[in-house]
Amino acid sequence: MSESNRNPYTTEEIIDNATIAGYAYKHLGRFWNKKVDGEDFLTVLYSVAHHESAGMNKYIKASAPGEQSYGLFQINWGVHRDNIFKMYPQFAEAGLSAVSVNNMTSDQHDTLADLMADLDFQFSFTKFLMEDKENRGLNIFSDWTAYTNNPPVNGTGKYKDYMTQYSQVANNYKNADTSDLMNFATSYTPRSTAPYQGPGNISDDIGNAPPADTNLISGQPTDPLEKWKQIKQAYGGEFYDYENDKWIGEYENQSGVKQWETIFQVGLKGDLNTSYADWFANSASDFNGTLDKAWGSISNQEGFFNPFQLSALRGAPTMADTVKIAVYNRFLRSASNAGFSATVAQSMALQHLANPIAIDRMNRAVGYGMDRNMSIEDMISVVSQDITNYKHEENYKDWSFRIPDYKDTSAQEAASLNEKINKKVSSVLLQDSPYLTDDIRRAYTDYKIINPNTQVSIEDFSMPFIKQTDRYKRIYHQKPAMFSPEQYINQYVQGVGSVMAPGDSNYQEMIASQASMGGTAQEAQTGAFFGSANVGLGDTFRNKVSSLGERVGALFNK
Repeated sequence: MSESNRNPYTTEEIIDNATIAGYAYKHLGRFWNKKVDGEDFLTVLYSVAHHESAGMNKYIKASAPGEQSYGLFQINWGVHRDNIFKMYPQFAEAGLSAVSVNNMTSDQHDTLADLMADLDFQFSFTKFLMEDKENRGLNIFSDWTAYTNNPPVNGTGKYKDYMTQYSQVANNYKNADTSDLMNFATSYTPRSTAPYQGPGNISDDIGNAPPADTNLISGQPTDPLEKWKQIKQAYGGEFYDYENDKWIGEYENQSGVKQWETIFQVGLKGDLNTSYADWFANSASDFNGTLDKAWGSISNQEGFFNPFQLSALRGAPTMADTVKIAVYNRFLRSASNAGFSATVAQSMALQHLANPIAIDRMNRAVGYGMDRNMSIEDMISVVSQDITNYKHEENYKDWSFRIPDYKDTSAQEAASLNEKINKKVSSVLLQDSPYLTDDIRRAYTDYKIINPNTQVSIEDFSMPFIKQTDRYKRIYHQKPAMFSPEQYINQYVQGVGSVMAPGDSNYQEMIASQASMGGTAQEAQTGAFFGSANVGLGDTFRNKVSSLGERVGALFNK
């Protein structure tokens, strides 16, 4: 076989969207806000790269006979080798010459392939090609058949198939902070080109470990009874007891249960809690094939089966169940952090994790951790790392986005973050909110992992979360736009504080009530003195709000 027909790569690496955005900004920043024949530059760039590299694969060679193209943008060594050799000294330093790969040894070809796959080279030479086209008045993407098709006509290539997929992704990164974009590139660490061996030295140990016990539904039922129960779970949700196969609570009034009854009414004989065995007998051994039809219907619905949720439990959660749910949430946040919408992020996480091979692998990893008395935090990290890459049938599944990892966040650091967040939350909402504090801490930790050099303070990061709460909207809906929350609330703190001690059980609620009404500091003082927010309202303010009708009038009766 000639070298030009040999694939020198023995592995693959899928480059995540954040890294691509970082390198694009680093090398192609002058095109960042450019329109290319009316289409957004960055969206087109993502789409072209996706098709050229078969899904953002860094280590890929063209499969066409004799073609010498490599890497994310399929830079063609056979066509451009003279310019490449002249512009990039690393090729000569590696002992290569500007000759066809057919005139190289296999080792030289392997060396060339590694240099060609380098992301700085790929994006830098892409810049060279684009600037050359721009200087000649040509379309900057006209070098890529993904854009031009064959025969070449600009804007007709297969990149069109991915424009919708990458439109929102590109928009997210176009609006990102420039320092964050540069960090996406500088923080990228190339993966070894050696074949995947699993994380650390524990991969084989995990594969051979006995699986831990689980009560999560597998999602791959072959037994008719299991199908029957999962169908009922899908239609009834929280009103169905999976373990005992019984409807519970006020199930009679639920639309999902009524739909289920309509489907299975032949055989129920008026009893919605008929067992599967009795239903099967009463329906002439399911003469109409109702069970398989219903199973096919619900199993094909978008988002039907998520095995990593409490509603999928058929008994008390085990250690494996707890860990798997936490691992799923990490993968979900990983996809969200990469810029995907909630629906797409969930789909990606389920696609990677919700199959029998991955679930068995995770159960074995938990068993491995339990045998070694690992803490639950360590087990979550071990399982997350191990399942990032795994062999699925004959192929490797590779998760290409950064997984949030909290191993470097000590309990003391977490407590310090909690203190800062809670102080901010309490000062704005005038009460503690532990669930909100936890949500903000987790989101901030994720954000710092993705953007380690960010200058955003935890207090500033907290505010968008605080503003989304109903309590914030109630307290500050009268706040003039020119005031910060602290400036606005301070006038009521002073007014109420002059007559009511901070230790008073009604102190914070009095401040909140006065702020929600938008009165003056004097009115706040009067209201606090008489123990009612309503008493303090002056005539001017009463006249102002009375015109708003009953909706605002209800505030006076709280």
